[in-house]
Amino acid sequence: MMRTLLAGFLALLFLAFQSAAFAQTPTITTEFSEEAVTVGQPFVLRVTVLVPTHMPKPPIFPSFETENMIVRLPERSTTPTSKVIDGTTWSGITRSYRMYPMVAGQMQIPAQSVTLFYVSPETNQDVTFEGKTPELTINATLPKGAEGLNPPLLAQGLTVTQSLTPQEGPIAVGDSIERKIIVKIDGTSPLFIPPFLGSEEIEGVAIYPQDPKVTETSNRGVMSGTREERVVYIAQTAGTAVLPDLSLEWFNLKTNSIETLDLPGLSVAITQPNIVERSLDKNLIGTLIVAPLLALLLWLLWARFARARFQRIRHRLRANYNNSPHAAFRSARKAAQAYDLTRLLSLVDNLEQSDALEAALHNLTHARYGTTAAPESEIDRHWTEIAHHLKKAQPRVSIGAILGLKRQPRRAFGHDLGNQGS
Repeated sequence: MMRTLLAGFLALLFLAFQSAAFAQTPTITTEFSEEAVTVGQPFVLRVTVLVPTHMPKPPIFPSFETENMIVRLPERSTTPTSKVIDGTTWSGITRSYRMYPMVAGQMQIPAQSVTLFYVSPETNQDVTFEGKTPELTINATLPKGAEGLNPPLLAQGLTVTQSLTPQEGPIAVGDSIERKIIVKIDGTSPLFIPPFLGSEEIEGVAIYPQDPKVTETSNRGVMSGTREERVVYIAQTAGTAVLPDLSLEWFNLKTNSIETLDLPGLSVAITQPNIVERSLDKNLIGTLIVAPLLALLLWLLWARFARARFQRIRHRLRANYNNSPHAAFRSARKAAQAYDLTRLLSLVDNLEQSDALEAALHNLTHARYGTTAAPESEIDRHWTEIAHHLKKAQPRVSIGAILGLKRQPRRAFGHDLGNQGS
């Protein structure tokens, strides 16, 4: 009897521990705002997570991205919440999703993973919990009268505008026409608007559709937006191109009726490009003939008369420079830099020498030919001094003397001196 009571007590104790442990497990719940939804209209899916303590980091919610379903997070989609469970306040977060079914029928939303981070009430340590939402079944329907729409386009308002550039008049082969269509929709996402342009075939015209531009907005869960399409038609052959009429059927949720939007096309005449025969301008022809003849005449005059005279002037200017003091000093400096004493002495005899230059020349000859041979470093120093004194004493170039406008200095050098150093 005692053993039976003890076993029963232990079983109850075990179940109590199990119940307490189960009660401490985070919970994940989902709820719909509606059971049946209309294609293109939103229904709200809420996911609520609760933990027995608090969450040091926000949970990782699923995206719920599903085929044929548009999912959007509205403003303030995530809000804090709490709930009393077994006398204890649990903290949590609720996330709301707005979901827009794109086709009619039943759609399955598979279970989605949710990751929670919370503090364990037993150990006071951070814990990571992996859970899943339940699998959901969505039943999307079409209003009465909209069953035949393909694709199903349901909205509270729909307007369309189109522009053609150019608007009228013939075009030539190779020219282009741009057709632009802007559709504005209210009450659902512009993603439901089907494409207008790009699939047509027009004889004699190449079609280049541009990528559509879709802009989506939301105001308290009511979607709206625009879809802009552009296509460029390029004429390839002469004739008549017919841009087709376009139409779009949609269901007006305000009037519960089908309405049609019509866009008129355009017939465009295509002509061959104008081929203009352009004759050469008479003045241009005259220039093309006269210019080479004038160049030939100038060359003949140069070769016959001017070249020989130019050569004589050039030789005279060169001779004047070579007989100038500037050229003489320049030749002497070159001889000094080349350590050519024989040439240097033959040149400086005709120069106006300074006392410093004469002393440097004397020191050099004494160092080289004196009774006691001087070291090479001393001889190099004398050469450097001579080159320095020659550079310092070198006069400026006399332009007037070179051009023959005034005489060269009387006491500069012999007649052949400059020619030797040139």
